[in-house]
Amino acid sequence: MVRRLVFLSSIKVNGESTRVESSFSVGSRSEPQDDYAIQKWEAEQGLMQVVDKGMPLRFGLIENRRSLILP
Repeated sequence: MVRRLVFLSSIKVNGESTRVESSFSVGSRSEPQDDYAIQKWEAEQGLMQVVDKGMPLRFGLIENRRSLILP
């Protein structure tokens, strides 16, 4: 059973750059500009809709193990 899902996105969903005196923050508006950033933003939105609806995420049915630990 999966107890926690960690979804990693990309800062690129906020845009390509900021003004010198500022930085991206939680309140920054999303402005994805290339295909990669747009797809990451769409994945975020889709996942948030599922979570907000309280729908169960059926990860137990997936047989696709991954490891982020490199030898």
